Amino acid sequence: MNPTLYNMALVMHIVGITVMAGATLIEYVTFRQFWKTVAVDQAQGAVVWETISNYQKMMGIGMLIIILGGVGMMYYLHEAWGAQLWFRIKFGLVILVIFNGLGIRRILGSRLNKLIINMGTAFQATQSTRRVRSSIQIVHLIQLLLFLAIYILSIYKFT
Repeated sequence: MNPTLYNMALVMHIVGITVMAGATLIEYVTFRQFWKTVAVDQAQGAVVWETISNYQKMMGIGMLIIILGGVGMMYYLHEAWGAQLWFRIKFGLVILVIFNGLGIRRILGSRLNKLIINMGTAFQATQSTRRVRSSIQIVHLIQLLLFLAIYILSIYKFT
């Protein structure tokens, strides 16, 4: 692999992280709007919820780009980075991002979707919906903190 291909892989990796982090931030903001909207107009809340559901696809695409770019970079620099502590921590954080964002968040979103469908037009903030809402907010905040840590580790590559 030549340096040009390495740089292309690096760009892919950065774009993937940015797509995932951006989708997480937008989902967090839109999710807050969903709760405000659904309390007033359930039909409009359903539209906002449909929009939120599409963000998971963007996160999946971002993750695919991260993995492809990361594999390309590791192919080129595996001996240089693979043994460094900052890289091992970053790799662990990326695994946590996958687990938290595409695992836990998806499960919580499915639970909320079932609650919304079961309530239909009589949507109410029940204890179950408040618990799921709170859990999703925690997932979003953890996700954003993980992305911040990944960016910091990527910039300040300590040994």
